[in-house]
Amino acid sequence: MKSNPYWDLYILAPPLAVMIITPLIIGSIYLQSLMILSYLFGVIVAIYDFFYIRSGYINLGYTYMVASAAFAVAIAMRIHSMSLSIPASLLISLAMCSAILIPMLRLRGPFYSVATLLYPFALAPIARLFPDVFGGDAGIYVRPIFSDFTSLYYSSIALGVLTFAVVSIIMSSRVGVILTMIRDDEILAESSGVRVDRIKILSHILVTIMITAIMFFYTQVVGAVSVELADPIPILIYALMATAIYKPGSSVYSFIAGIALWWLDGLLRAYLYDLRLIIISILLISIYILRRG
Repeated sequence: MKSNPYWDLYILAPPLAVMIITPLIIGSIYLQSLMILSYLFGVIVAIYDFFYIRSGYINLGYTYMVASAAFAVAIAMRIHSMSLSIPASLLISLAMCSAILIPMLRLRGPFYSVATLLYPFALAPIARLFPDVFGGDAGIYVRPIFSDFTSLYYSSIALGVLTFAVVSIIMSSRVGVILTMIRDDEILAESSGVRVDRIKILSHILVTIMITAIMFFYTQVVGAVSVELADPIPILIYALMATAIYKPGSSVYSFIAGIALWWLDGLLRAYLYDLRLIIISILLISIYILRRG
């Protein structure tokens, strides 16, 4: 079983089964919305786990990419033709996220992580500076596309399955092996003839495309986009926690952990909001201490 690179995918069956039967059991659109948001958050965490944790490039500016993709979708959706708005959203997202690729090509290790951490904090001032484009602090309303919520719900599930299929193909390909080589020793990988910069650019483009697709469905569920998405909590902190729980780089286990942490964050916001940051910090430290042990 361990020799089968797709074996871990079977672990996805229970959460997918729960997602599929939920609309048949729960008629509340609100609860279904929460289910799909937690599911999409798990997919976002899984992408982070595979492309950044697996390669050793800890991108602390991931929330900037997520928020930029969401804004790209919202801006492009102002175009009423879907045949134009979809490619436009990808182009805008690639343009905005390309800013974070520059330090990735030049910096390594903690220097890269610190440099990328600055990006999320730059998005809010930019949004305020160009309110006609980004909507300022209020954000942007997103035009609904789906005629009924059920179609949106199951389309979101299908996108998650497609994402894992793509990640599994990459994992068993030469690119997946190279990402592991870069994490172990980037200099040795370069000396072995690996075009590291080319792999970094390719992985960055793939991440941007995947996140943009996910944020299309996210914005359809939420109905708006604001700079709050760039806040390192919960996306970044929970992504780091989820990826460290079990088998970092696998994406499957971080997906399940990401869903659980999303619901935990909701409970903390509802009942222990003042203690939320303290509890999250204790959990994060505890997880990393246990991992080292």
